[in-house]
Amino acid sequence: MIYIIGCIVVGLVILMAGIFCKFHRDVNASDEQYVKDFIAKNKANPSFSLYAKYNEQVLWDINCDHLLPLASTVKTIIAIEYAYQVANKQINPFEKVCAEALERHYMVNLDGGAHEAWLKKNFNN
Repeated sequence: MIYIIGCIVVGLVILMAGIFCKFHRDVNASDEQYVKDFIAKNKANPSFSLYAKYNEQVLWDINCDHLLPLASTVKTIIAIEYAYQVANKQINPFEKVCAEALERHYMVNLDGGAHEAWLKKNFNN
């Protein structure tokens, strides 16, 4: 069980690192202003919330009392099942999967076109 939890944690850390690397900008003096401008533009947006705390001091508490839908929670369930199957040697994490196998399990129009873009980028379809 600890191995599964460890796999999930490692997977989530890798996922977050990938997201960070994709959207990372070099930190400079304008970053603080960028964040302030973003907050000013989106403060009244009910689908936006931000809570930031540093050394027990709340820096921002914007729309935190609004209930918002969870985003991409199904990925956590898939990551847990993946870790479980790898730990029980039901699947090999290093086995390559062909594009046709991916297509059999794809549900159209549920990912904003991400699947098609990934196929086009990786397989020139």
